[in-house]
Amino acid sequence: MFLLLIIFGAFVFLLTQIDHRKLYLAMKIPGPYPLPLVGNGLVFLNKTSAEQLTIGGGIISTYGSVVGVWLKSVYLVFLSDPKLIE
Repeated sequence: MFLLLIIFGAFVFLLTQIDHRKLYLAMKIPGPYPLPLVGNGLVFLNKTSAEQLTIGGGIISTYGSVVGVWLKSVYLVFLSDPKLIE
């Protein structure tokens, strides 16, 4: 029983370390600061497609050709330089 508890604890610790590394690497990419639970989703909420493209263009002009954005718990990376996309 004690062995199962140790194995389960090690498994949970490993999963949290993997998630922590992903979050650490994601925060190195420039982009707007996300809000808890919703990320940057409030910026795009109740906007038309044209308005969302305008907002996205503004974010890219502010932060550069590589931008990271959180939409809820999903992390998106936008590239605007054709050389980077290749």
